[in-house]
Amino acid sequence: ASYIEICSRNDPNIENCIINSIEKVRPKLLTGIPELDVPPIEPLVLKEVVVSRGANAAIFRAVGSNVKVYGPAQFQITGLKVDLKNMVFYINLKLPELYFDGDYDVNARILILPLRGKGPIKANATDCTADVVLRGQVYKKKGEDYLRFQSIEIDLKIGKFHVHLDNLFGGDKVLGKWMVIVAITVPGTACSVEPRTPSVSYLYLGQLAGL
Repeated sequence: ASYIEICSRNDPNIENCIINSIEKVRPKLLTGIPELDVPPIEPLVLKEVVVSRGANAAIFRAVGSNVKVYGPAQFQITGLKVDLKNMVFYINLKLPELYFDGDYDVNARILILPLRGKGPIKANATDCTADVVLRGQVYKKKGEDYLRFQSIEIDLKIGKFHVHLDNLFGGDKVLGKWMVIVAITVPGTACSVEPRTPSVSYLYLGQLAGL
């Protein structure tokens, strides 16, 4: 594809080349690239999101499932390291704002109040950073080289996090409303997330020099 910049593995500045290539293809990531089997980057569907705060998650722990994430298309690449021998990509990202929509199971303590519940979740996170590890494998398709991502690991750190949880306290609307007022704002929260499928599953490599 003409909009994909091919990077040689012998390029001493291959990381910069890859970053430039990603920036060129960025406009297409939002809608996906069907001819390359690349799905849209939004919404990013996560099988599981674990949010915890405090020693041994003693203060706050929530597990989200089947979560749709909006906002990752605004990512900014702050670092990239490539292990071409093992086809592993280490990426550092800055994510200004993310929106989450899914289901939750929470067990926490806010001040002296125990917090437990299950139900729908809507959340907003700002000032986020993410460390991403992509593990891939090169394969042939119709005589051309492709890179298939076999796994993706994301360590997401959130600056500010505001979440609305339905059905808290067994659906007690008074306590639920009080929890919205205190905002459940959890700065410095760390998340580990497991995508249902990598947001970018295949990349066309073409005649990648030296591959």
